[in-house]
Amino acid sequence: MKNLLYLGIILMLASCGSNESESAISTTTKEELPKQPNCGDIDGIEIEKLGDKEKNIPSDYTGAAFYCDNGVLRNLYKYKDGDITEKRKFHENGKLKMENIYNYGTQISHRDWDENGLLTLEIIWKDDERIEKCFDKDGNEIDCGELY
Repeated sequence: MKNLLYLGIILMLASCGSNESESAISTTTKEELPKQPNCGDIDGIEIEKLGDKEKNIPSDYTGAAFYCDNGVLRNLYKYKDGDITEKRKFHENGKLKMENIYNYGTQISHRDWDENGLLTLEIIWKDDERIEKCFDKDGNEIDCGELY
């Protein structure tokens, strides 16, 4: 019985691991997007003026920084030990517009969504290589030249 329990735990853990055959870039455009937080619910440094962001963030800061326009969140930044780890911008309708992910301050991914929440562009940087995918309004991958 004890061996069955161990086997069950091992199988469960193995099924939670990452699939190495999956692409580094997501192939879905129908993912659940993060919701736009309310400005009053964010625990962090509020940026009064976008150009002053760097002036307001301590060099060893860990936490959130955000910019609101008339009480509506427009930009959200996350920091760890003074390095930016995430940057998000939101459309007027509250849907996610753009997300950048950083590793020790170096950008490793970028994604854009349209006003309807559909992914339009996804870029990752891996081993000094830029990998870019673009999508049409139906979620089909297209040549990125068609977007610009």
